[in-house]
Amino acid sequence: MNPRIGIIDSGVSEALFPHVAVSKRFDELPGAEPAQPDAVGHGDQLARIILRHCNITELHVAQVFQATRQAPISRVLDAINWLVVSGAQIINMSFGIGLPSDKLRDACEYAKARGVLLIASAPSTGKIVFPAAYSSCLSVTGDVRCSVEQISWLNQKHAELGACSMIDPSDAEQGGGASLACARVTGMVAHLMAAEKIPLHKVPNYL
Repeated sequence: MNPRIGIIDSGVSEALFPHVAVSKRFDELPGAEPAQPDAVGHGDQLARIILRHCNITELHVAQVFQATRQAPISRVLDAINWLVVSGAQIINMSFGIGLPSDKLRDACEYAKARGVLLIASAPSTGKIVFPAAYSSCLSVTGDVRCSVEQISWLNQKHAELGACSMIDPSDAEQGGGASLACARVTGMVAHLMAAEKIPLHKVPNYL
């Protein structure tokens, strides 16, 4: 079975639509329309990194960011709950907020209790952000020591794991960030599930 990966972000480009198993747009407009093509570009970057590591991934796209990378937390809560119902096995959350939220914590704990692995990004500056700081999430930040196929065990207060945060390590001008490191770990987890046949509940033991 192909890994089912949920991405809460700005959607994906039309070029990646063949990899999308299910999608939903979360905004204030009436109706429950499918996600629209990514107008921000960030979600598409995440999806491409995940697919580089596991090209048979089935994407479950929860589009909470529209024209910018800002959204009310209510959208994120709805997206988490929807992804649990949609059957996502992993949820990638390459974003963070500075203040804790009881509702966000509860949504993450609910998803984990349903067997979903939550992977969230944390800035390399060491700042504590949420949901990465919650115990229900596997927290990831950028680590310049890592190649694209490596994960480091940091065990720091703000992040448990580190990974390559560059879009293309051979071309620094393309940029990068902890959000991309998070997606890279998500992709490597998907690869472990698909190629190595490791059950999801055992995957953290192999990281």
